[in-house]
Amino acid sequence: MVPIVALCSVATTTPSLHTSPIVVVPFLFSMSIISRLKTAKANMLTQYIKILHMNSRDLLNKMKWHDDYDFDRVKIYYISRGAEGGISSVSGSNVRELERHFFVTRDGEIPYHRITKIEYGEEVVFGI
Repeated sequence: MVPIVALCSVATTTPSLHTSPIVVVPFLFSMSIISRLKTAKANMLTQYIKILHMNSRDLLNKMKWHDDYDFDRVKIYYISRGAEGGISSVSGSNVRELERHFFVTRDGEIPYHRITKIEYGEEVVFGI
């Protein structure tokens, strides 16, 4: 059996501008093994892998509407053609709406496919 720690350390992501990161776990049967384990570590790993499969829109919706999160602590980095370095950011407190294909800020609409990174506090929770 493969240790849970080893699964975390060898998992990689495949970036794309139009989709969320995809977790590549070397042993495909490992998820079924993990789901059968009744330990706290197995539950944490399963939740971690599920979060990694979320796209940026789903993750933002979860952080906006779930009681465990403070959306004001969210910071969204996105591709901006007019910004120096090509990347701008907006805090969760400046996000007015989460629409189907874009989110609305005080300054306008930003498509989800332009998101490059989402931070919650000091932790990166989404990145391509």
